[in-house]
Amino acid sequence: MSMNQQSLLPTLPVEIVYYICDCLDAKTILISFRNICRRLRNIINNYDNYILDFKNTSQSDFRLICQLINPQRVKSLTLYQQTTTFDQTIFFDKQFHVKDFNRLRSLTLIAIKESRLRDVLKHINISSLVSFSLEIGEHKKQHDHVTATVLTSILTRANLRKLALNIEQNRIEAIEWPDSCTIEQLKIDKCIDFDCIRGILRHLPRLKTLTIDCHSIETIHPTNLTAYCQKLTSVSLEKLNMNIADLEFLLQSMPSLIDLKLTGNGNYFDGHRWEKFIQKNLLGLKKFQFYFSDYQNGQLNYPDIEQIIRSFQTPFWIELKK
Repeated sequence: MSMNQQSLLPTLPVEIVYYICDCLDAKTILISFRNICRRLRNIINNYDNYILDFKNTSQSDFRLICQLINPQRVKSLTLYQQTTTFDQTIFFDKQFHVKDFNRLRSLTLIAIKESRLRDVLKHINISSLVSFSLEIGEHKKQHDHVTATVLTSILTRANLRKLALNIEQNRIEAIEWPDSCTIEQLKIDKCIDFDCIRGILRHLPRLKTLTIDCHSIETIHPTNLTAYCQKLTSVSLEKLNMNIADLEFLLQSMPSLIDLKLTGNGNYFDGHRWEKFIQKNLLGLKKFQFYFSDYQNGQLNYPDIEQIIRSFQTPFWIELKK
């Protein structure tokens, strides 16, 4: 940076300083940018849009940032159980007081020990959360009720809109979902069966976006889910291995879909069949992404590649859905 550029920084309007901060990580703001001059320090002391992502943070940087940050000025926090020698949640628990993070909008907990969950959340004003993501890295039977109890409490908060879970199915099944849950985006990374999905969807009348791991769903019960999926506009089904008929039965319960993404292993390559299905059941679909493979007896099964390609070269795909 030239001397002229450096001399301009202290004269920048407050709005520009805040915009620059929005583009920087917390360490750069607190240790470098904030210490350029007294005026910038005073301005940045009032900055309240911090995003703390400790996913790839060293132990020393983690401790330093926690000591410098004002928790009331943090809007997003990500904690990550990186190693067995240093548990971020333990230092976090010692450094901050109850409800210190009273303006937090987004909380992400990655590979967290189930036994530490309550210790972290006592520092958070749960009512302010709009987004919550939880991945349990160490499940223990004696704590299985903790996760369900905590999630039940969080789901009763009126502001929560986005939820991502990577926890065991028995924890998910133990959650007491409120009847008028406000969740609009749901992602479940662990394998869950069809009954579990159905039980969740019936409590989410506002759900618009759904991403689920379908590896454990091999068959679909003849239950119409349309009443629970009226507002679903974006769906991603991952690790599919059910047959095409069951997949179609599931998708026809989602008539409002605009964006659909499918990944999995199975005989899903017939473009003509997809064309007919979409024209009949998903009239509003604008974006369709699929990543399919077909393995049989450990070998990649190649049917007529040209035939597959031609099935996706009709006017429907080339002109209407291009």
